[in-house]
Amino acid sequence: MTTSLTPEITEKAPAKLAGRSEFPRAAPAPAAPAPDAGAPGATAPDLTGVHTTAPDTNTDTGESGSQLHRLAAMASLQEWIRRSSPVLMHDAVLAGESPAEVAAAARLSVAQAHLTWNTWATRRLASPTPGEALPLRQYLRVHTAFARALNDA
Repeated sequence: MTTSLTPEITEKAPAKLAGRSEFPRAAPAPAAPAPDAGAPGATAPDLTGVHTTAPDTNTDTGESGSQLHRLAAMASLQEWIRRSSPVLMHDAVLAGESPAEVAAAARLSVAQAHLTWNTWATRRLASPTPGEALPLRQYLRVHTAFARALNDA
C-alpha cells in the first residue's frame, strides 16, 4: 500500500512538527513546462528538491538513520490508522452518517469499509472481556446500514 502526504495534510501539520527535520514539508510539484519547452534553446524545468527513484550513493550515513526514523514513524502511523479506522467508522454510522460518506472519508469503497468494519466488529462481538464486547444491537444497526448502502449501490 502506497501512501503520500497531500499538500492539505502538510499545511495542517502542527508548526512544531512541520519545522522538524524528521517531518519535512512535501516538496512542491514542479511547474508544468511552458508550451515551447521542446523548442531549441528552451531550458529544462528546475527539479531542485524533487525526489528521484535512484538512491544517492554519496549519502552520509547520518541521513540513513533519519530515513529509518521516518520509515518507522510512517509504519506506526499506518498501524494506528488500521486499528482506529473501524472504530471511527462504527461511531460515525451510529452517529447518523451514511455508510457511503463514511467510506468516502476513509478513502475506501463501501464494500471495503464494510469488510474492514465487520472484521473488527466480529472480533469485538466474540470478546470475552465485558468492557470490550460490542453490543449486538450496535453491531446489527451498523451492519444493516452498510447492507442497505451496498444494496443501493
